[in-house]
Amino acid sequence: MRLAVVFALASSLYAETTLKVTPSEATLPTVESREQFLAEGTTNGFQEDLTKTAQWTSSNPKVAVVDAGKVKPAGDGEAVITATVNGQKATATVRVKDFTQPFTWSFRNHVIPVLTKIGCNSAPATERWPGRTDSS
Repeated sequence: MRLAVVFALASSLYAETTLKVTPSEATLPTVESREQFLAEGTTNGFQEDLTKTAQWTSSNPKVAVVDAGKVKPAGDGEAVITATVNGQKATATVRVKDFTQPFTWSFRNHVIPVLTKIGCNSAPATERWPGRTDSS
């Protein structure tokens, strides 16, 4: 019985960690686009974020540049982003398109979500304060 416990403990110490990059693919449609990739290690069913400890590389720095899992476009095309942890590698694919097109801000897509997130366009923020008149 003791031998089985010792063997179980020893095997858990040397358990294989699987590595994967999430998301497995991404498209960067504008020059201002960014994507944060995560390196996820799984050992014995337990997941761990290895993003900060991973070594990140891009197969084509002329298309996509990666730093600590954050990818930004450098030109149109496709690149493979690789995370390496303790000799294990996992990859994701990045496609960049319309890199040379100018970025156009949209009130609906870029401003309203920020206002909504911080609560500026919610009911309490837009209700009239007590004692206020229409002329003030």
